[in-house]
This record gives sequence, C-alpha cells and structure tokens, in this order.
Amino acid sequence: MSPLHLINFLTYLESCEEDFHERYLFISNYWEISILPQRYIDYCKQKNINVIFDEDEKKIILDIIFKKKLKINFVCVKNPSLFILKKGLINSVEKISIIDEGLSSYASFMHSLKASFREKSIKGSIKLLIYVCLMKFLILFNQHKLYNFTAFYGTNINPVYKNCFLEVLDDITTFSPSNSIYQKSILFCTQPLIEVGLMSYNQYEEMLFKVLTICKSNNISLLIKKHPVDKIFDYSGYNIVSFDGIVEELVASHKNIIGTISSCSTSSLLIPACLNKESYIVSFDSIDKMDSNLKALFQSYCKPIERIKETNLR
Repeated sequence: MSPLHLINFLTYLESCEEDFHERYLFISNYWEISILPQRYIDYCKQKNINVIFDEDEKKIILDIIFKKKLKINFVCVKNPSLFILKKGLINSVEKISIIDEGLSSYASFMHSLKASFREKSIKGSIKLLIYVCLMKFLILFNQHKLYNFTAFYGTNINPVYKNCFLEVLDDITTFSPSNSIYQKSILFCTQPLIEVGLMSYNQYEEMLFKVLTICKSNNISLLIKKHPVDKIFDYSGYNIVSFDGIVEELVASHKNIIGTISSCSTSSLLIPACLNKESYIVSFDSIDKMDSNLKALFQSYCKPIERIKETNLR
C-alpha cells in the first residue's frame, strides 16, 4: 500500500453514509517495502481504524468475521483479489468497493500488460493474464456487489471524491511536521522511471536538466519531491523537500507552491483537478505513447513545461 492508496481509502470512508461497526485496514508492502508515514497510521488509529500489518493476524480476524456472519464491505485498490471475489459469493458480503490505485486505474488492459512485462518480465505477465481471466469469471457472479469509487469519470473529476479528498487532506495536515516554503516555487514530482526501465540514468539526468534550465530562465525556484521508491538517481545539488506525505498534501498546505512538474505522475492530474494549481509535463511525447484514456486525462489537466512562464506571471 502506498500513501496515496491510504489517502484514497480514507477518502472513500469519508464519502460513506454507513456507520461501520468495525473498520480494519490490512496493509501490505509497496514495492516490497513499507513506505507509509507513521503519522498516517496514527491518524487512522485516531479514526478508530484497526491497522493490521501481520498476515497471520489478518487471517484470524477474517475467520472470526466470517464465522460470525457479519455484514462486510470489502474495499480494495484497483482490482479485487481472487480471495475477495470468492468471498463475494457469500451473502454476508454486501459490497466490494474499488478505489484508485493511480494511473493504472484508468489504463487499458494492454497498457497494464505492457507495464507488467516491462517491470516483472514474462513470468509476471503470465500471472497477470491468469489472474485477469479468473477475475473476469468471478466478477460475473459479483457484478451487483461491485462499486467503483474513483477520482475521475472519463476526464471529469468525481465531485464526491474531490470534496472528501480535500476534507481528508485538511484534517490529516494538522498532523503534518513543520515544513515552511517561503518563496514562490514549482514542485517537481519524481518517479522511479529508472527503476522500472522507462529511462536510462543519462536520459533521466537530461530530463531533469531541462526542467532546471526552464525554471531558471523564468526565475522560478525549483523544488524536488522524491517518490518513495525513487532510489537510483543522485539528486545532489538539487533543492529536495523533505516531506513524508503525498505530494497533494504538500501542495495543499503551502500556498507558495504555485504548480507542479512531472513526467507523467498521478499527482499531475489530482493537483489541477482538486487543488486548482497548474500542472506541467516535461514532454508530451511520452504522453502520446499512452493509451487513449490516459492521454485524454493528461491533455485535459496538464500543460507543456514550455508554458510555465504563464504561471510565473501571475
């Protein structure tokens, strides 16, 4: 689970009219590591959410819940697991709610398959194909229980998501450590593009140099917010913002951050759609290679970095 996944879960809960008797959050590692800020975990506990990391404890809790035949609302990121879909056949499971994973929630299956092949090789792609086939079969019997709670419907922001997302950010920011930004700045949101094989080290370095050059030519201060699993590139000499939460929280809580730049980050969509701040893409050539759904979203909410001077003039 990533920090954004957790915020999306909290956003979903904020949107619910139901008063759940018990709320459990089962957390698994993201990219094989735990990257959730402790203050996010503490916030969940303050909201009476039982946070469970241990797999054995998770199994015990689920066994107890099913034996008691309690009414259950499963919430899952992007796609429900086969376990959840099989349990969905039981009458006690009333709803299976699906929340945003990020960009992949809006990508076509072929886009996801190519990403799986690039990041996990043939073996991972075969596993994905098998999973999707089984998932499609089980969904036939669960269709009436599925509920999608996503940030975007087509290219339009979901107004319920937006309102609840902003409420969660406003509430959780009271837990935020002091991290003042005193001058007008643009925030570059990094991604693990080297790690997943989308760029070489030199290509990434050239991209970042382009960003820095454009910002300098427009007298804009450039800040860097590292992705939690961006580990390879050396950002020595750049102005790194030390912040443990999601980019959206950082931008929402600092009026001096007047916009963001990225290669193709989820934040490039959420920040303009929810926070009404400008979002710039380093090169739309990479966007043009995406499938039509993602391409339409980036074209709707983002501008090419060459137009950054328009923000600076405000």
